[in-house]
Amino acid sequence: MFKTDDGSTMGDSKGGDEWSTPQWLFDYYNARFSFVLDAAASDTNHKCERYFTRDDDALRLTWRGYGSVWCNPPYSDPAPWVRKAIDEVNQSRSLTVVMLLPSDTSTAWFLEAYNNAISMVLFHGRIKFGGGSGSPRWGSVLFTFQSGRSPYHRCQTFVQSVKDIRNAID
Repeated sequence: MFKTDDGSTMGDSKGGDEWSTPQWLFDYYNARFSFVLDAAASDTNHKCERYFTRDDDALRLTWRGYGSVWCNPPYSDPAPWVRKAIDEVNQSRSLTVVMLLPSDTSTAWFLEAYNNAISMVLFHGRIKFGGGSGSPRWGSVLFTFQSGRSPYHRCQTFVQSVKDIRNAID
């Protein structure tokens, strides 16, 4: 386990499950999307005033009505979280969900996310999570889902350097 800046622990580089979103990364995307809800958080690492914890069970609650949602779910099983995001935007008139996920192109959930997202950002370099000194053994991807988009749109793909984002906010 790695220690974060606040002294708490997070998953290890050998496959830990919960990775706290780095504040600098959240701030970069929050400036664009103005997030209202953090759908996969804890009492110690939430990024928004409104947030769902493991005990709240975000997969059973509605995300509609929040406008813009940030979601960095546990990495052990992203599939139900991807399905939830897609279902929520499809049932809403005005919802944006931005998800930070492991970049695992060999999975069915990745293809489902790609086929339903309006954009995908592949990060060049590994993100150091939660202010800790470690990073997962995989790269990261950010998918954006948005209500009112045609199912026949084409997902825009970007490759962004982690270093470039950090430099942009410093």
